[in-house]
Amino acid sequence: MEHSTPATRESDFLHTLHSFYRQAERFALSLAPTREDARDLLQDALVIAWQKYDDIHDKAAMKTYVFTVICNLNRRRFRKRRLEQSLPDEYEDTIRDTELLPDRKTDSALVRDAINQLPDAYREALLLYEVHDLPVAEIAVIQHCSVSAVKLRLFRARRTVAKKLGVTKSSDYSVPTTLPIRQ
Repeated sequence: MEHSTPATRESDFLHTLHSFYRQAERFALSLAPTREDARDLLQDALVIAWQKYDDIHDKAAMKTYVFTVICNLNRRRFRKRRLEQSLPDEYEDTIRDTELLPDRKTDSALVRDAINQLPDAYREALLLYEVHDLPVAEIAVIQHCSVSAVKLRLFRARRTVAKKLGVTKSSDYSVPTTLPIRQ
């Protein structure tokens, strides 16, 4: 898509980016080991998106494209450094209920630790689906796999987290046999 001026191109890019920027920022924070790494990850992803902006014909697909770039950059950069800590404290800012009771804070920390111990593909799928509210089909595009593979990753991620938290019955952690596909 050709833009009449560089200013128009930049304005269009920023307008498109504005609709999902906070989601992309939170996603980078949830994947990277530190806040600085997350900022670098997001910045690099946005530079790539800017460079490829004219090649993205359906601007509605830009969100999926940016999330895919974030995943790919993260895999390359942090493949050797598995997270052994909970999500960054800064991620707490994105949690809606900031007035958690002490036992709820402990529960949240346990859940974050369990999620961070998941294999990358499971953790990404779970965060994209549960935290960032993306549909399974969009996650499949981001992760370069089938919808069935995403459903399986979500099931296994939930089951693994539940086991780490000591939940033994599948009915206790509410894993449906088939996940609804968000449209």
